[in-house]
Amino acid sequence: MKPIFWFILAIIVIGVALNLLTKGKKGEIKEKARVKSTESQSKAYQIEAKELAKYICVKEQAFFAKNGHFTASKDSLQFVMGMSHYKFDIVSATEFGFKAKIYGNIDNDRVVDTWFVDQDGNLEHTIDDAIR
Repeated sequence: MKPIFWFILAIIVIGVALNLLTKGKKGEIKEKARVKSTESQSKAYQIEAKELAKYICVKEQAFFAKNGHFTASKDSLQFVMGMSHYKFDIVSATEFGFKAKIYGNIDNDRVVDTWFVDQDGNLEHTIDDAIR
């Protein structure tokens, strides 16, 4: 056989071998990019939780100024909530303070991103769904 035939055959074999070797790497790279994208999106959603916490504090402070105590009733806060990845509940409320829980599953897994905020605006991130 002619040398050109062997040369072309060798190039084809090398090309197939390289393709097989890099196929797994392409999958790894795509998976890493997907995970990074999901983490970035989750962190952006968490900004929404922080803003919701501020809004809850403002509404509770307004209720307190008018009534002399905080409320555990979301209806009493006249809370208008648009589209959100989070929900909230007022866990406790007295004449001295309140505690609200803000929660949402921001990346469709079994972990629920969970925050707590109080009358002083102290924000506690108890379960971080973005890192799980």
